[in-house]
Amino acid sequence: VASDDKSYCKNLFHNLSNIFVTPQSFSIGDDLITLSLCEHSIITGGTFGWWTGYLANGQVVHDKIYPSGCERREYYYPPWFLIDGKVRAHKNSKNIL
Repeated sequence: VASDDKSYCKNLFHNLSNIFVTPQSFSIGDDLITLSLCEHSIITGGTFGWWTGYLANGQVVHDKIYPSGCERREYYYPPWFLIDGKVRAHKNSKNIL
């Protein structure tokens, strides 16, 4: 997991031994390189997420909601899998992913 809020991610996933959160010392470039090595990506909207999914060249999951003014074919790379709706971070959580 790479994020601009690594403390939140570490707290969210602290009980899961198979989840790796990139270190605080990693720069944005380090995060990008690390994510580009992944076989599967779950990305958010925005340039950083788009490039990590594209560079990884594996299976990519992305929310169907796209920025206003963009049509789907302009925003998403064709092989990406789009999901519809909001997903809860945990069944007892109020956080929406």
